[in-house]
Amino acid sequence: MLPATFSYSQALDAGFSEWQLYRLRDQGLIASVGRGLYRRVPGAGRTRLRRGAVAASSGWTMAL
Repeated sequence: MLPATFSYSQALDAGFSEWQLYRLRDQGLIASVGRGLYRRVPGAGRTRLRRGAVAASSGWTMAL
């Protein structure tokens, strides 16, 4: 699982692809906070970023 603020390299090491990171950003689940740094968006639900999967407390799971 990634920390609240994480780097591009950390996300890749955790199993995310570049495409997946951009999709999460476009969906509003993470925000780019600097060059190569991302942060989970507060209020986007209890979202866990874990090894290529996004699980939200709303009961849905989207495998990326």
